[in-house]
Amino acid sequence: MLEPRFNLIIGTEATMNRLLESVTQAKKTIRMQFFTFEGDSIGKRIAEALVAKAKEGVKIEFMCDDFSNWKINDKWIFSFHTPATFFKLFKEWYATQKTKLHMQFNGITIKTTNPLHLFKLRSSLTARDHRKLVIIDDTIAFTGGFNISEHNYNWHDTFTEIQVPEVISALTKIFDNKFQNKKQSKEPQQVGDTRLFHTTASLMKELSTLIGNAKEKIFIESPYFSDKKIMKILKQKQQAGIAVHVILPKTNNSKFIGRIHRRYRKKYPNIIALRVRPTTMLHAKHMLIDNNSVFGSSNFLSSKYIDNHEELTLITKDQAYNKMLANYFISAIKTQCI
Repeated sequence: MLEPRFNLIIGTEATMNRLLESVTQAKKTIRMQFFTFEGDSIGKRIAEALVAKAKEGVKIEFMCDDFSNWKINDKWIFSFHTPATFFKLFKEWYATQKTKLHMQFNGITIKTTNPLHLFKLRSSLTARDHRKLVIIDDTIAFTGGFNISEHNYNWHDTFTEIQVPEVISALTKIFDNKFQNKKQSKEPQQVGDTRLFHTTASLMKELSTLIGNAKEKIFIESPYFSDKKIMKILKQKQQAGIAVHVILPKTNNSKFIGRIHRRYRKKYPNIIALRVRPTTMLHAKHMLIDNNSVFGSSNFLSSKYIDNHEELTLITKDQAYNKMLANYFISAIKTQCI
């Protein structure tokens, strides 16, 4: 039996275990990038695994966004806090810096993506690198919504393992361009039966087309999905007899998005489902539109505030992954949603 070209990993614990297993098996190179990396118990597990491989001579390149230096456990470190809360946040910030120094001291090259500029705070604040990408020995890659922190570990999230050589080659080039500060084209890439998207704007345009042309089913899961135009299309599709389901978190860590979702729930009660298990807050991002599976870092959110975000989202027609994702959605709707 052939190994799946794409494999959906469900849950943060399963994702962490698979990542650590892959890191342990690395022989030559490890490329790793996350939007959030914190030096708590989860961050230290990853750090120690990488340090062990670095001592064996494995070349390791690690990137995380500057966002981690300013927002910890969903709290801006320099916003108003009680002294006790501020001390707790500062303590974790310090632990993160200490963990990074420990990694660097042991031969791991670390780079911070998109540092904030105090004199261009507003524009640089929205210019985040939101990608999550792990590449082991140029033979296995991972991407999805998973972040490295205790806070995110308590959410429902997923990762997708990729074993398609031509896709891994494209992902490696994306990582290397960023690591070497080279410009990356924002245009979508076609790699076999898979397309790679680097911005939310280009992705949402494509998703609107796919949803508009859907003939059979549309499944969506996202923590922050928000698009009025797409919601109207979804309603039309459901009225036309197409299966339409949108899974959103019952409780959202963003109050603003939470209000939008409550309006959606009231206006489109037959479309919206709320995930209540295994956690109330979900962070997974998937779509299944007929025979098109969508996965990666994008939250399917239309907003001018994320126009500058760098993302990594894949759309594949791989039949095995389509079936896997369909089973995932059907199971969630039957057992984990209201």
